[in-house]
Amino acid sequence: MISEWRLAGTSPEPNGKGGIGGSSKKAKITVMNIRQRKLAGTVIFVAGSVFYFLLAITIAIARLPGTSLGVQLLFYLVTTLIWFFFSALLIRWMQKPDPKQTSTPAGSPNPFAAGGDRTSRG
Repeated sequence: MISEWRLAGTSPEPNGKGGIGGSSKKAKITVMNIRQRKLAGTVIFVAGSVFYFLLAITIAIARLPGTSLGVQLLFYLVTTLIWFFFSALLIRWMQKPDPKQTSTPAGSPNPFAAGGDRTSRG
């Protein structure tokens, strides 16, 4: 923790006096934008899927030999539903809009609005 303050040049003291850096800079918390979330989410999704499926297969190989087909199907159904639940949460987080993102202003043409395009035909 002290090395982080040294690198940032901030002080561990709340009033900014004494301490390591001597300055009272506030930590700036940055929020990931949608592009960064999609990149991070894609990497997490691919790596997590590989890890999760290898773990599930390892458990299946260790525990399921000699069991009935119904037990094996139930195991794979449950593990798939668990994977689906967590991947859906990850995808929902990836698709979350940016906090400063606004909708289309009322006066601007929106080609995706109901009623088709705004060009005249005839």
